[in-house]
Parts: sequence; C-alpha cells; structure tokens
Amino acid sequence: MPLRPTPAAIENRWVLRCAAFLIATSLWLFVSLLPRLQVQAEPRAELAIDATVAYENPRPDDLMILNRGHEISVLVRGRESLVQGLDTGEVDIRVPFPRQFTANEPIDVQLSPELVKLPEGLEAVSVTPNVITLLIDEKESVKLPVRVVFTGEPAAGLTRLDVQSVVEPPEVTVQGPKHQLQSLAEVTTAPVNLDGRAVQFSERVEVRVEGTATRVLNPSLVKVTVYFGAVDDLTVAGTGGR
Repeated sequence: MPLRPTPAAIENRWVLRCAAFLIATSLWLFVSLLPRLQVQAEPRAELAIDATVAYENPRPDDLMILNRGHEISVLVRGRESLVQGLDTGEVDIRVPFPRQFTANEPIDVQLSPELVKLPEGLEAVSVTPNVITLLIDEKESVKLPVRVVFTGEPAAGLTRLDVQSVVEPPEVTVQGPKHQLQSLAEVTTAPVNLDGRAVQFSERVEVRVEGTATRVLNPSLVKVTVYFGAVDDLTVAGTGGR
C-alpha cells in the first residue's frame, strides 16, 4: 500500500509553496519598481536654453510680423539626464497671435512658463524676457522700376556719361510691409562691371530691394544691355544707371 503523507509533511509542503510564492512576488515587485526608484534617486538639474517663438493662431495671409529675431531664454528643470540631453530645437514657446493691434505700431506680448512646450519629464521655471514687442504690418505687392547700378570704368576714351542701358523687363513685382513699400521708389540691380568695356554687351543680373522684410517676387533676375556712345533708336523705357 502507498504511504500517505503525514499531516506534518502536508503542512511543510504548503509552507514551502507559500514561501516560493512570496519570494517570486517580491522579486517581481523589485524588478518592476527598480526603474522608478532609480528615477527618484537621480539628481535634478536646471539649464538656461534658447527657445524659439511660434504663433499658435494662424495669422491672416495679408499680415506680416516684421521683427521675428527675439532672443529668448527658458530656464528648464528636470532629471539631470533629461536636462543634459535637451536640444534647443525641442524648446518652443507657443504664443497666441495678437487679435487686436494697429499696423506698424509696437504691441507687447506677455511670455510665461505655461506657454513653453518641452519633452515629457521637464518643466519650464522662467522665461527671459517675459515680454516681447511685435511689429505687425499689412502685406502688399507693388511694381517698381529697375535702376542699373554700375561699377568700374569703361575703356580709355569713354566715361560713365557715354554709358546707356536697357533693362528687360523694366519693372518687377516686390512684396513686403505696406509702410516699407510706401517709401520705395525703385529697386536696383547687382553691380554691372564696366571695367575696360567699350562694346555693347548684355548680362542677366540679380534684382535687389531695400528693407529687411521686402523681397522681389517676379522676376528676380533681369537682362541688362549696356551701350556705349550714341545709340540710334534706343528704347527709353527701362533705361538708366549710374
């Protein structure tokens, strides 16, 4: 007949099973909680880092922000490993686009840590400066005449007074802030070199415009034909230079 386990043996077996269960549970809890314990034990750090400003509300297509180059610093706090690995491209300040303003007049915009977007696990402590001033103006497009700019001197026997030029096309389209365009009467070409020249020549040159927020839309290059001395039947439109 098979031997039946005694009550003491059965009790010992249950004790061993319970002990094994408790050990396994303890190991599982330790392994699960270890990363959190390490995170809590990791030292915290602070870092002042440059940030870029982005405007959350889409602005109308007919408006321009004239002064975008604000230097802004954000003091960031968090775990040392996250702070040390932070890049400037990961720090954004989301500013609501002003809904009420007067064109070409300064408007102050408040900055605060709540507007800063950071990777998870980091927080913004402060923003410096906490106020930026914007200039907003209406965007316009106008046609302006092109004036040729010369450099150097023509061949011996000729002077700048003997130089005439024709620009094709004589006008280009320029886009920019309304108040800046109102002060522009013309655009200019990149310098055309006359050194040693005595015979008619043509070249394509870049068109340039004053103003940090203005740009030449179309065309950005023009054809300049340069003549020396008297020219018969020279088209007057688009001529000129100095």
